[in-house]
Amino acid sequence: MRRKFLLIFLLLTASILMYFAGAQGPILHLRFWRFILIVVVASSLSTAGLVLQNILRNPLVEPYIIGVSSTGALGYVLGLILGIPFPFDGLMTAAGVVLGFVPVYLSGKSPLKFILMGVAVGLFSSSILSLLMALHHQDILKTFYILWGNVDRIFSPLDIYILGILGTLALLLLIITFGLRRVLLIMSLPREEARAFGVDTDLYMRIFILIAFLLTGISVYLAGVIGFVGLVVPHISRMLFADRMDLIILSSALLSTVLLLLSDTLIRTLLPVSLPIGIITSIVGVPFFVYLLHRW
Repeated sequence: MRRKFLLIFLLLTASILMYFAGAQGPILHLRFWRFILIVVVASSLSTAGLVLQNILRNPLVEPYIIGVSSTGALGYVLGLILGIPFPFDGLMTAAGVVLGFVPVYLSGKSPLKFILMGVAVGLFSSSILSLLMALHHQDILKTFYILWGNVDRIFSPLDIYILGILGTLALLLLIITFGLRRVLLIMSLPREEARAFGVDTDLYMRIFILIAFLLTGISVYLAGVIGFVGLVVPHISRMLFADRMDLIILSSALLSTVLLLLSDTLIRTLLPVSLPIGIITSIVGVPFFVYLLHRW
């Protein structure tokens, strides 16, 4: 276990060194805040995916698949079209997350209904987004980057202030999840077995769903929709650490940071154009998702 965790730290260190290689002056300052953004977004997505997979007892679930990412992006794009100034456009993102949260949450306690409702909400949101892109041609490029995730941005003092607030909230939610790690592991069992351990499954279902949706909302607001991070990374962590939920939570946050750092480094150094980071994560994630689907 220690060797595996040490390897993860070495991998993280190597990816950080690659990310900051050659950066000086203003570039170093810009890249530092982009690094903080990546850490917050990556850990939020991986933790949200891990939580959803455990409480729904389905290895194929993540925020991108259950639709909340799409509804958050829809709220962001509506704010963009309506001309709502920064940072109040974040309220539109939050509203989109809430609108996605409500029907999925009210769909019932059945994990299957929860997932199917999430897929339906996601498809509906994507359809509305496509309609808005067709009607507002001037916003197509911005919408494209929102739909595929974007960490390539210039940070103003207000950006940094908001990043600090959301980063603190994400850290608090991660600490709460870590504190509830035993309950989270038990929630992966059938409901009757979980209740036999003295766990109030209905109560903790609400708590963990709220945590997952808040983390997803933070990620969508900061970087748009980045798919498959919450799907791929928790599975890798489980393969490495079995049922050690403490190590799974921590390694998920670290490995997801490595994935986004390497993806962003790849975009900046090897590709002739700046692409949304979600394109790279999806290229990695889709084959892994197909593998999991066949295995499951």
